[in-house]
Amino acid sequence: IGRIANFSIGAGARQAREEGEDINTNLTITFLEAAFGCEKEISVTRKERCPDCHGTGYVSNRKTIEVTVPAGIDNGQSIRIRGKGEPGTNGGPRGDLLVEVIVERHPKFQRQDTTIYSTEPISFTQAALGGKIQIPTVDGPYEYTIKPGTQTDTRIRLKGKGARNIRSGVNGDEFVEVRVVTPTTLTSEEKSLFS
Repeated sequence: IGRIANFSIGAGARQAREEGEDINTNLTITFLEAAFGCEKEISVTRKERCPDCHGTGYVSNRKTIEVTVPAGIDNGQSIRIRGKGEPGTNGGPRGDLLVEVIVERHPKFQRQDTTIYSTEPISFTQAALGGKIQIPTVDGPYEYTIKPGTQTDTRIRLKGKGARNIRSGVNGDEFVEVRVVTPTTLTSEEKSLFS
């Protein structure tokens, strides 16, 4: 009787439900899509039940899956989609789909964590006399007043104009480095600044 009981326990263990394997893939999005979030579709190859195998076999098929990309996701981070991986064994659940996000470079902005960096050229007259300028941000142009006598490499901090933290939902800051463009020829107004 003891041998029969042990065999039954062993057989039960072999028949345990097991979760399927995860599937890994990647998704390329733009800098602004990462900043604001987006909806994408990806195509993956995974095993599906074979309709002609009487429920006992699988075939590999291409499957289109919708991916919700959260606002603020950074390059190299992954999105886990539950139950979209390979099928389990003995009736176990499917594994997960892990989507690694690749964020394309932006011609204007660079990002580190939730902080965005950019450079903004201003004219010699704007630097000397001050005035209002439009600074590009991921949210659109931001009006900023340049102080008279602004020097090149001056750093401006725009609070809340950076990338979103996907956990807290709080936006970081944007740091703008001012570059004074030196004119090759001077206008009469610029000449008067030296007199």
